Amino acid sequence: MNLATHYQIVHDTEYRYSSTVSSGRHFTHLSPRDTPTQTVLAHSLDCTPAPAERLETEDFFGNACCSLLLPMPHDRLLVSARSEVAVYPVSHASDLLQQPWEIALPPALHDPEERGVTEMRLPSPHVECLPDTEHYA
Repeated sequence: MNLATHYQIVHDTEYRYSSTVSSGRHFTHLSPRDTPTQTVLAHSLDCTPAPAERLETEDFFGNACCSLLLPMPHDRLLVSARSEVAVYPVSHASDLLQQPWEIALPPALHDPEERGVTEMRLPSPHVECLPDTEHYA
């Protein structure tokens, strides 16, 4: 029995410039990613005017990024993304959720799906870490 919920995602962004721009480079984060609870069934990303260069990469967190180079004059930019994903229910009976934080954290630090956990634990020059903060977290 397939318990997945299917979603069709449509994203359109249009920029209309007040005057013609000579060129442009744009970065998008419009592509969904496969995760343990989500499968990407289809995805497309279109741009008008058509880019002279299109470079697809992945950021630190595993999200798809697309760099679009438009070296020609243009007064309008349309970026359209179409995606279809299957999302599966999350099991709330996970062993990690039943364990104390001190035991559950170490496996999460090494899980590629949890790349941001370690980064968010690092000191910040913008926020003072109070003595009770780590104990609370």
